[in-house]
Amino acid sequence: MRKMATILRLFLLSSCILTVPIQAGFWDYFFENWSTPITISESNSITFLPQFSSGNENTGIAAWLVYQNKEYELTASIRNEMGWSSPYQLLKTRGKFSNLQVYQNESGTGLIVFVLSEDGNATVWTVIYDGIWQSPIPLSNKSPDIRAISLALNSEGEALVAWNEYDLQSTSYVIKYAEYSNYVWQTPIKLTDHCQKVSQPIVHLSDQSKGVAIWNDSNTLLYAIRTNGVWDVLGSIPTGEYTPLNFQAAFSNQSGDGIAVWVAAGSKQNPVIASSLFQNGNWTKSNLISEQNSSSIHPSLSCNDLGDAVVVWQKREGDQFSIQSRFHHTNQWSGIENISNEPVFNKKLSIAINNTGQAQLSWAFKNKSMFSIQAAFFDGMSWSSQETLNSSPYMTYLPTISLDDSGNAACVWSSATKDHEGTVQYLQRTH
Repeated sequence: MRKMATILRLFLLSSCILTVPIQAGFWDYFFENWSTPITISESNSITFLPQFSSGNENTGIAAWLVYQNKEYELTASIRNEMGWSSPYQLLKTRGKFSNLQVYQNESGTGLIVFVLSEDGNATVWTVIYDGIWQSPIPLSNKSPDIRAISLALNSEGEALVAWNEYDLQSTSYVIKYAEYSNYVWQTPIKLTDHCQKVSQPIVHLSDQSKGVAIWNDSNTLLYAIRTNGVWDVLGSIPTGEYTPLNFQAAFSNQSGDGIAVWVAAGSKQNPVIASSLFQNGNWTKSNLISEQNSSSIHPSLSCNDLGDAVVVWQKREGDQFSIQSRFHHTNQWSGIENISNEPVFNKKLSIAINNTGQAQLSWAFKNKSMFSIQAAFFDGMSWSSQETLNSSPYMTYLPTISLDDSGNAACVWSSATKDHEGTVQYLQRTH
């Protein structure tokens, strides 16, 4: 893109078509222009935990929580060619929400899942959008503790949700899952009879009923493969010397291959990032992908349908912070690339990769009294310089990014403003 901009600049100058002065930044803006922020929702109450997913350039689903009068409201909005819909209240309760997640596939079908805790019991809930909002329904039985949720939705409209639950019958933590097909949720089923209390299940669902599930148990990464709608628990990932401290992310492509990334104990007991690939029915030997002699934490991973993947994480050496990344393509990892030398506010890195190998990253940053939304773009070879999408003296929460195959990106976040306690804002970049 930068090379193309340079060629066009020389062409315009040599042919005298362009007669206005060229200023620094003009060409980057011309080819990679972010829109001004659009407000999806304004409220005089606290607005937080925004989630966003986009199936293609003209669609999107945003969901967030509003807290007012000692009640929580789950609210959502739909984006189409005409813009954003008015906010729609899906559920209002005095219970507490956690693990809110949103996903939309290419056909525009959307899925929202979350944990709702009331009167000492937790329940997994779900909402389907298939042109209209369906009523929220409880997906699981009540449990004293539900720790984590993972969801997946393929282009055929099938969905899969997995979670970590304390099972009253077995008096232990278990991994359960539920499947959605033919417009009906199936009864939840145990995927495993035991797991750690802190286990984080990760699931991915490809077309043709293929899928992968990974979770940690007693510092071991276990996995299951889904073929023709049937799960088979096959064993453990060979983590080798990189014992998992906690498990972070796994994805598979349309061929059923996959990649797992986790935080491990390094040789000097500092946390490092390790990974393993699932290819041709087997996991490869674990591989260190971060630096050995520094602390690396909070990895985020995104994988496309072709098997390309990009992973980002936060590195700390003493009082120095940075964001680093590696790109996986044709069975090889690129070298480590430094994206930013600043700490991440709220610890979350939002990353998305498309099927051309481009990636978009977004994160929140706090500098003294200012909050900002930062972004960087990966063109398949290297990362751009970071850019500020929005800056405000008011609290800014967790941005969520999306990226389609044409290189169009979108970002959603929530923040306070001078006139409102909470807003949900959106902007996009088009090519």
